[in-house]
Amino acid sequence: MAKTAKSQWEFGELFPAEALRKVLTVSELTGSIRRTLEKEIGTVCVMGEITNLRVQASGHVYFTIKDPNAQIACVLFRNEARAVNRDILEDGQKVVIDGEVTVYEARGQYQLRVLAVQLQGVG
Repeated sequence: MAKTAKSQWEFGELFPAEALRKVLTVSELTGSIRRTLEKEIGTVCVMGEITNLRVQASGHVYFTIKDPNAQIACVLFRNEARAVNRDILEDGQKVVIDGEVTVYEARGQYQLRVLAVQLQGVG
């Protein structure tokens, strides 16, 4: 059999299937990270000192808990704030927090969604 000559325009596969990679949007990646954290870590108890406490007009409370080596952002949503006496929260307060690790997708930052707070004294 005679071999058919290829034209200069017949290149075959420019990008073989194995060379293709899945390209994610920032939103897709961040959502995947959030789902993984929530599934794999879930609810935790964390001890630390409150800092940067701020209460928003919406009723949500934002703060950071820290220890000498690390810190994590916390959010106490208005609907969950009924179960926690917000008046006991203040900067410098040492606490144990029950919460769920999640990601605030708009900023790509992980945080602790506060479910309960126990006072432990001054940090």
